[in-house]
Amino acid sequence: MGGPSIGDIRSRLIRLIPPGPPPAAAIKNLLSYRFPSDCSGREARELWRDIVEGKSKLWVGIPPDRKETIRGFLVYFESELLKRAHKNFDFLTSHFVTIAAELTNKRTIVGQCEISHPVPGAKPSALAGTSTPQNELESEGTHEDEGDEDDEDEDEDDEHGGGAADTSRLNAMFSKSPEGEGSAAYAKLEARINRVFYINAYGQEIFPSPNSDFIENLGKRKTLVYSCGSLWTSIIPCLALRGVASAIAKSASIQAKVLLLNGQNDRETEGYTAEDYVNAIARVLNRHDRLSHKALKGTQTPDFLIRDYPVSAFVTHVIYLRGSSIRIDQGKLAVYAAWR
Repeated sequence: MGGPSIGDIRSRLIRLIPPGPPPAAAIKNLLSYRFPSDCSGREARELWRDIVEGKSKLWVGIPPDRKETIRGFLVYFESELLKRAHKNFDFLTSHFVTIAAELTNKRTIVGQCEISHPVPGAKPSALAGTSTPQNELESEGTHEDEGDEDDEDEDEDDEHGGGAADTSRLNAMFSKSPEGEGSAAYAKLEARINRVFYINAYGQEIFPSPNSDFIENLGKRKTLVYSCGSLWTSIIPCLALRGVASAIAKSASIQAKVLLLNGQNDRETEGYTAEDYVNAIARVLNRHDRLSHKALKGTQTPDFLIRDYPVSAFVTHVIYLRGSSIRIDQGKLAVYAAWR
């Protein structure tokens, strides 16, 4: 849909719903609903149809006027979603592309939920455990129009049929930790995450372009906020896109580039300090800026002429909660001119 991490925004909006009479509780229950992780794609579609058509038990207790207001938006949302679906849309995963994480030990984990909230006993993807080619930057530089060819990739999936890797179940399997629990609720990653990247159905890395409205607004707004959700599966995927680094670094309007630090680390960031968060954001943006230079047609810019932006070009302020379990070293952040 070209927007940010919908699930993370929804979870925070739901937490802001105040306690109230039964209609408020019923609405909160509806908006909090998630499809069961063990249901099939067909079952998920039927559950969705019941909700959109107003037949689901989740509507019980919601007044007709509010029911039709919410249902009208869901109908519109479904219409916009299906217009963008090139094949039969999977209502269980609701995704068009997926992401993968390369760990520092070169192992690759496929799927957002497998990276951040794996379900115990879930069948691993056919791509899990693969290694990234050593000539990473060289091969990436050959994908000049990958972001513009996503549609062609999906059409090719239809032609090749069963040749595609099955990554859908990894995104479907989602297990949230009990309230108040952090990384201790999950099995630890065997190594830190080195990078997160987009892949197509065949497990090949692709380089999508960002939403044009996003880029346009980076040149108009005064404040940029990095939030909300997990660093590697919510924030980084919005940054690991062509042209975003330059748009942020060269924006004449943005006066504050603010990182809202999480209150605690999770499976993706275990042991991270505030400095690690800032460094990860800068590293990802600079990496994709280099890839953008390499992808420009007709240019032969030598690598040594492509200079990384300083950290302060991307992060100028860090906001954190008192009592946060994440270690804050103001002195180290000040070195980047990130502490104010």
